[in-house]
Amino acid sequence: MNNTNFVCSDRFISQEENLQKMINVLDNKKSLRVGTDSLGHSENNAIQEHYKRLLIKHYGNRLEITKNNGAYSYSYNYKLN
Repeated sequence: MNNTNFVCSDRFISQEENLQKMINVLDNKKSLRVGTDSLGHSENNAIQEHYKRLLIKHYGNRLEITKNNGAYSYSYNYKLN
């Protein structure tokens, strides 16, 4: 399975556009690692949780999620079952 790194940048494109890009990657049978273009660890974590909720809402239990812990913040990897 191909891995795709994706960086969310809510400052430059809409959240809906970010979400649609993530969905397109996952629908094409790729795994997805989501990073953020944010100004701090707390903001990064809040953005990670926001997109995680949206992806779970879209895919339900078909979504496999792996958390990558960093020193102060984290990211998620996603793929479809």
